[in-house]
Amino acid sequence: MSADKLNPVRFVDKYAFNARIVPALIVLLPIGLSLATLFPNKFVGWDIIVWLGTSAGLAVFLEQLARDRGKRKEPGLYKLWGGKPSTRMLRHQDSTLSVSTLARYHEKLNRLIPISMPTPEEEKSNPDRADAIYDSCGDFLRARSRDKEKFPLAFEENVNYGFRRNLWGMKPVALILNILSMLLVFTQIHPYCTELTSVRPVAWVAMTLDVSFLMIWFFIIRPDWVKTAAEAYAIQLLSTIDVLESANQPKPS
Repeated sequence: MSADKLNPVRFVDKYAFNARIVPALIVLLPIGLSLATLFPNKFVGWDIIVWLGTSAGLAVFLEQLARDRGKRKEPGLYKLWGGKPSTRMLRHQDSTLSVSTLARYHEKLNRLIPISMPTPEEEKSNPDRADAIYDSCGDFLRARSRDKEKFPLAFEENVNYGFRRNLWGMKPVALILNILSMLLVFTQIHPYCTELTSVRPVAWVAMTLDVSFLMIWFFIIRPDWVKTAAEAYAIQLLSTIDVLESANQPKPS
């Protein structure tokens, strides 16, 4: 079977590949490094691993694994951030958008959706009801902006957010595998503690990469890192209001 037929990109779209499969492969990478140190010459299964890594079956499994763990952690992120970014940005009390931009979006959403947008006073007196309306607006926009050709920026930012969210979701698994990989690599270094020059270079490379990955997981892949992408996506999602409202206008006769 040709490599092209085994390519997972043939079976999944860009979002599924970049936001779900790639994070899962990143999580599994340390185990590949440790195997390289354990079996540098005798391990003959690399062809099988490459085949599995490019097969449709593993691609679908990794996609679902990353998606499920990312979605499971999403409510906790929203709670930490004070709500969904798109919902928060539609609030009168939020300052992400300018006052004029927020007013324009509210006015156009009133025309796009048969729903009355809350006034500042209504939002203050009943914030839960207001958020429910803003959530509904976000759902409407997500459903109407799925065309990646028509809304390329929203799609790209959604991919970026999905990638970061799913990496965050898989962080516990990644840390376990990362530490396990470091222990396996250490077994190849420890016997030569008195003569480090005898350690195979591949073991040093693997340990260096494992430590680097561990630092990245600890210090970079955090809720604030995910939030940056989530807010960028929310801004692009809300910007689709102008396009949708223009498309909804009756054409002049």
